[in-house]
Amino acid sequence: MALLENGQRCTVKVDIYSMTCALIIILAGMALSAYLIHEGSNVTGTMFAGGTIIVAVISFLNFRKKPNIMLPPNTTVVKQPSK
Repeated sequence: MALLENGQRCTVKVDIYSMTCALIIILAGMALSAYLIHEGSNVTGTMFAGGTIIVAVISFLNFRKKPNIMLPPNTTVVKQPSK
């Protein structure tokens, strides 16, 4: 039981670290786009800011998706038809 709790704590630490790194990268991208707009490259700065926002939204939405569970060899997965 302690091993599972340890693994869960490590997962939480990695999640917090990943979110912090993503936030720093997003803030750096927004700062760069603000600098570009300030220097007169309005189109480039705006496109860069829009791209940064889109990437940020996609990464935060996909952040908590869990990978598929590793199945033993020769195991078939049967999907049930949707209604």
